[in-house]
Amino acid sequence: MTTPRTPSGLFLAASISVTGAAHADPLNVCVIMAEDMGLQLNAYADHTVPTPNSSALAERGVTFERAYCTAPTCSPSRASFFTGLYPHQNGHVGLALLYDYKLHRGVPTLPQMLSDAGYRTGVSYKIHVRPESQVGFDVEYTHKHFQSVNKPTGDVVETGRVFEEFLDEQPADTPFFFMLNTHATHRPFNKGQSVEELGPPYEHLDALGPDEVPFFPDDIEATNWARKDLAMYYNAVQRFDYAVGLVVDALEERDLLDDTLIILTSDHGPPLGRGKLSIHEFGLRIPVIVAWPGESQPGLRREELISMVDLTATIFDATGVEPPEVMEGASLRPLVRGEAPAWRDAVFAEFIAHTTYHQLWPSQAVITDTAKLIHNMIHDRPVHGKPIIPANTADYWSAMQSPTDTLAFKVYDRYTNRPEFELYDLAADPYEFHDRAQDAGYETLVADLRHRLDKWRACTADPFADADYLDRFVAYYADQQRRVDEWKDETGGDVWSSEVIAGDQTPWQRDWADVAREIMDARRSCE
Repeated sequence: MTTPRTPSGLFLAASISVTGAAHADPLNVCVIMAEDMGLQLNAYADHTVPTPNSSALAERGVTFERAYCTAPTCSPSRASFFTGLYPHQNGHVGLALLYDYKLHRGVPTLPQMLSDAGYRTGVSYKIHVRPESQVGFDVEYTHKHFQSVNKPTGDVVETGRVFEEFLDEQPADTPFFFMLNTHATHRPFNKGQSVEELGPPYEHLDALGPDEVPFFPDDIEATNWARKDLAMYYNAVQRFDYAVGLVVDALEERDLLDDTLIILTSDHGPPLGRGKLSIHEFGLRIPVIVAWPGESQPGLRREELISMVDLTATIFDATGVEPPEVMEGASLRPLVRGEAPAWRDAVFAEFIAHTTYHQLWPSQAVITDTAKLIHNMIHDRPVHGKPIIPANTADYWSAMQSPTDTLAFKVYDRYTNRPEFELYDLAADPYEFHDRAQDAGYETLVADLRHRLDKWRACTADPFADADYLDRFVAYYADQQRRVDEWKDETGGDVWSSEVIAGDQTPWQRDWADVAREIMDARRSCE
């Protein structure tokens, strides 16, 4: 199957041809989604800790070397997976549960559409997209389940057990879609079972210096906090890998392995500086391993640029369920077959907001095979003077304690004080240590990538391309932050356990029919 390419390098779902599953019977689907985990797997040449189960899955299926999430924060990324749309299209531009971020009313979702087509759908650990009823899973083993059996959400053994329960209750002759989410690599890393309990061949780390792994500058200060924090993260990666083994074993024991499409992925990169909440490579790059019975070439590796929205299109293609008319992405079927289709030469991503107002930092990126341009849309506005980092990460503070003339300090200082545009030569500088946006000789490349980013905004009906919309959005959430602060001062309550803001109807949530019409009009204007 070949999908036409627009000048911006963007695939449009309107041109996707859904051919249906290769099996005579409907294909089952199991998505194994890590939380806050990047490419720290043996299958991606990171051998810091053993991850044998994900490697075994890669040997069965196809490994995508350059896969990107649409947003480096949980709810927007997951909302893209559920809808096949970018966050600015489906409306879910910030984290669920706080500050009224949610899907537009009536956006069609993958679980609901599969359920309507006769699939039995299930999910473990979390959905984390509002409203959850709109996502539409049939069976949920989320936080309430773990509480009911007195298990922490980080217990990967319980996660595997609920998947087995789901399979054992599966009616005969009914296909299933199960999304197995794991908490392991989300902070705090020590939730649930320890690595020691998982047994060999897993190796427990007590300390790991940031100078021992490639995604930090070599001269970063290796503080005790940073060494312990990074070791705990890699221990958690092993727990995720253990969960992968539980899934494959459960399917094999029930003779379902050859009838189930398995996709291993993550919502976004690690909860470390320049990772989660950042549209640097460390925040956007995700693992994608696809084991598609009858389609995937075992052990194949692909270097094409793929996006989270392609996973949605792939599942619609594999199940034979008609996708919604308005959806981005393209099925990975020709790539897993080993074919050489016309494919995109750029992917796009964005970060609008996470939770509080100081974590509202609208930025977007265009990524090609060799370069990335980042546009920080409110670079000239104060953001309460707080760096947008997840949980005050140890590597950030270690870098800021490094001498000011070190690369580590300069890289993390720029991360805190971001210019309007950043340009990275990914071929020469894959970890984005050196911003070339103002360097001589890069002017043409900057101009080209700015044009491509603007084209993507226009073709996807991005409301944030409108400066007035952006101004009103930022002002609205500044007022929302004031309300939250006043509520906390008056009550002493915990905003994370309240509905102080969530539930409000906001001017940003709209009827999907209206938004869909605007997207289709934008597409036609780009043809």
